[in-house]
Amino acid sequence: MVALVRTRFVVDESQQFLQQANATGSAIESFITQHALVVMCAEAEAQLIDLAIDHGDRSCIGGAGSYIRGTVRLNLRSNKKADVDKLIGLFGEAIKRRFYELVPERAVATWTNACNARDDVAHRSGTRMTMAEVREALEATELLLDAFKQALSEARPLVGQAVRTPEAPA
Repeated sequence: MVALVRTRFVVDESQQFLQQANATGSAIESFITQHALVVMCAEAEAQLIDLAIDHGDRSCIGGAGSYIRGTVRLNLRSNKKADVDKLIGLFGEAIKRRFYELVPERAVATWTNACNARDDVAHRSGTRMTMAEVREALEATELLLDAFKQALSEARPLVGQAVRTPEAPA
């Protein structure tokens, strides 16, 4: 399983603090929740990039792995569904189709809502998400990352693979 360790720590510690301080529903929860969203989205983006690059490195020879490494970084500008669709699409329709077979639709919706809330934190006035909703988004994001990892691992080798040919008689 792909785990968002940093995010899980932030969410666990934050929920414990909120319960001990009896601050659930307060402005403090709002601030802590917004921080957790930023951490989660940044960590998920790093994991998506690492999974894609690892797949490229394992399944390509020559310059193809370097090409994938550069392309992934250019094509994943955020965690939004459209950007992740574009990233997954770089690996072909079969992988994209398999990814969406593996990840529950509810998880995609929850994750998308969390990414939109993170954008509200960064570019607007914030979000009204609760820490409980962030925990749900964390679970959904980890499911999404697992589906991406599995879809890539089931894929055929990428371009640049050496092809075996029968040896010519001596």
